[in-house]
Amino acid sequence: MQEVSDRDFAETLRLAVEARGLSLDRVRAHLLAYGHDVSVATLSYWQTGRSIPVRRASLQALGALEVILQVPRGSLAAKLPSQHTRRRTRTSGTREAIPQRFSPHTTRRIAAEMGLSWYEGYRTVAHDDIITVATDRSIGHHLVRELIIAERDGMDRLLVGYSSEIPGVLMTIGQTRGCTVGRTMTLLRETLAVTELLLDQPLRAGEPYLFEHCVAYDTPATVIRDWQRNVHANAHAVGINVRFDHGDPPSQVEIYIGPDQEFPAFEHRELSGQEVFLHGLDFGPGILAVRWNWADDAPELQPRPVS
Repeated sequence: MQEVSDRDFAETLRLAVEARGLSLDRVRAHLLAYGHDVSVATLSYWQTGRSIPVRRASLQALGALEVILQVPRGSLAAKLPSQHTRRRTRTSGTREAIPQRFSPHTTRRIAAEMGLSWYEGYRTVAHDDIITVATDRSIGHHLVRELIIAERDGMDRLLVGYSSEIPGVLMTIGQTRGCTVGRTMTLLRETLAVTELLLDQPLRAGEPYLFEHCVAYDTPATVIRDWQRNVHANAHAVGINVRFDHGDPPSQVEIYIGPDQEFPAFEHRELSGQEVFLHGLDFGPGILAVRWNWADDAPELQPRPVS
């Protein structure tokens, strides 16, 4: 696979700034309006290749920068080597931080603005993520299937939330079964999208209901090497199934099933044919996480100036 260099990002940013006709002072002012404090000196370093965005605050600013420069979402982030090498080969059992995909305060605030509460009026019995990795090693298809039981009469909608760790790239809800997409609120800075799913029928208390939705990144051919499912309340069964149907299985797969902690201990997992499956029974709160890599993935980033 082709390696992305620092110069790719610098050149793309420089051309975008020139095409927009903005000075770096104006770019900085627009970023401040979005809540990102990026100095003119830092912007200059980025577009001359002296440094690249590495720190979390700098990466979070990229989505707003793409909006300001009127370039396609994810086009700047895609030029960063860190997008392609951020999830690297690990020794089995090593520990590394898993970034928190949700800010509880933020998600509660969004739910309140939509007039709803998380997990209101139902409980989850079973939840499955079924992910298919495409030939180019991007995510080809991601189906989410959930079985719930209503806890009150008239329950007819719920919230789902997804947060991407890739700067400027949001996750969206696509094809559905048993429900339709209602309102959606997004926070580009946190790459967070919260969507209201409207069930096809109101439920009676105690009634089970099965529904499905597809998840995708809003930037085509997004490359990821992991998936994490946060389980916020106890469920009878939770699972993740990752399929590599193109005859190019990864060199290494690691999984974690357990409490949500900063440094979880991943364990090596052998593929079963062309797929890996992990599940938790009577599980939650906690997380299920799986990560994979190929031997010819881009190498680790070398030390570089940090912005």
